Amino acid sequence: TLLAGGEWRGELINQRKDGALFWESAAIAPVRDAGGITRHYVAVKEDITQRKQLEASLRQEENLMRSLLASMGEGVYGVNREGLCTFINPTALKMLGYSEASNFIGHNPHELIHYQRADGSPYPSAQCQICGVYLQGQTVSRDDERFFRADGASFPVEYRAHPLIDGDQVVGAVVTFSDITQRRHAELSLLHAKQAAEAASRAKSEFLAIMSHEVRTPLNAILGMAEVLAESELNEEQRLGVRVLRRAGNGLLSLITDILDLVAVESGRCTLEFRHIVLTELARETLAIHAFAAERKGVRLESYIDATLPERIGGDPKRLRQVLFNLVGNAVKFTGHGMVRLEINRLDSETIRFSVHDTGIGINKEQQASIFDPFFKIDASNTRQYGGTGLGLAICRKLVEIMEGHIHVESQEGKGSHFHLDLPLRRVEKPTHDALVFNSLPEVPTPKGPRGKCAILVADDAEDNRVLIRAFLKKLPCRLAMAHDGAEAVKLFTSRTFDLVLMDIQMPIMDGLQATTAIRSWEKESGHGRTPILALTAHAMPADKEKSHAAGCDEHLIKPITKSDLLSALARHAISFEEPT
Repeated sequence: TLLAGGEWRGELINQRKDGALFWESAAIAPVRDAGGITRHYVAVKEDITQRKQLEASLRQEENLMRSLLASMGEGVYGVNREGLCTFINPTALKMLGYSEASNFIGHNPHELIHYQRADGSPYPSAQCQICGVYLQGQTVSRDDERFFRADGASFPVEYRAHPLIDGDQVVGAVVTFSDITQRRHAELSLLHAKQAAEAASRAKSEFLAIMSHEVRTPLNAILGMAEVLAESELNEEQRLGVRVLRRAGNGLLSLITDILDLVAVESGRCTLEFRHIVLTELARETLAIHAFAAERKGVRLESYIDATLPERIGGDPKRLRQVLFNLVGNAVKFTGHGMVRLEINRLDSETIRFSVHDTGIGINKEQQASIFDPFFKIDASNTRQYGGTGLGLAICRKLVEIMEGHIHVESQEGKGSHFHLDLPLRRVEKPTHDALVFNSLPEVPTPKGPRGKCAILVADDAEDNRVLIRAFLKKLPCRLAMAHDGAEAVKLFTSRTFDLVLMDIQMPIMDGLQATTAIRSWEKESGHGRTPILALTAHAMPADKEKSHAAGCDEHLIKPITKSDLLSALARHAISFEEPT
């Protein structure tokens, strides 16, 4: 080029005197005289090493970004301010059914893949949230829309769109998206499984509620009449028969109660009531319940309370007593001689430990892992010797978990067991009235009116239960009116004056809840004072009590009921008797 008198421009690698190489940009141009003859050349050179290094770095970064985009499991594409695609990665092309990037780049993605909503209605770009990203600069995430493939088929997507900002200007957006078809199928399968499980749980609860009702109803008559018989003149053989009858009935009742308790805690329907708990009273009452059984076996009952603990703690006294009752009861049952000891200690500044120690038969290492499982029993021989359902400890564990605690056992076969219950130590201020701690019953009001017979309406479709109520109250000054169903109960109530109503819940024609609602409406419309209505029912599920109160019942008494339970309930509603001596 130079020999021909032309110019030359280019880039080349040169070498400095020290041997270092560098990039150089050069331009050589001829200088001509007036006659156009080249006399000499002028060269202009520039060191462009830094520029070349920057260009190489940019190429490396570009290649890296392309590799990253190509290797991503998510689809990625970008749009400019006009909404036209500027880049797209291979994963996005594959998901969207395009073979070449040129089929997508330069086109509006909304018109290609996002033109229709999941319900099939048109999706104007003015309403598209992705379009709003590069127009307004706000990030958006969705997982409830669909993208369309090149063949018109659609699939559910989860996408996230980010604005691209240059200085203070939005110049476009980057969209990442995933095909969530499998996730949607999994979610649908999980939903169906959850619905099936809930239906099975409801069916189980309904079955247990029905069985509880059907078993408690005859048990009420069996145990009630056994109590009436026990108060009558019997010979020794007859008294023995009554004791066997009551013991067998109470065993069956205990089984039903345990099953319902387990269902309640497993279904999450078991709630806690935070109250004050006096530790000395808790220990004394727990041991007192088992004192007779322990004395009969020659087992010594002991208790110990750490002196550093506060007199009162916070918690649910009913649930805590239930757990300790089970633990001490099991300890007495499985201890043939020696002692059972209830200890209450401070484990640390935040934890209180309740421990039940015994010198009984113990539990081997293999069985300790399953001791808190439902229906677990130590072995067949012990089952025959000691009895039980195997539900008590399972219920204890569930209740302890609800109370945010932990229960575990330490035991050695033949050398006794140590059950430890660790609960959060919740401190409370001393209440103004000590009666707040364990008295869950309302204050007993003054009996109504002058002494004499009170009128009680008994609504129950089961003849045996009506006979039992009459037997319980036959020696007491009261008049009983019997209704065989809810409709008859409402008719009797609105035609006479009663001091109290004992209302069964499950009855023909009109059930007890409907009858109670009708009575409360009549009272309101007629200006009649409120008469106590006690639900006396075999419905024992937690929700049943709520339904009774919602209908207008003042109490929910669960069958089987004893004579003393009935008289206590009457007394709580200002109806009190002095039994003849």
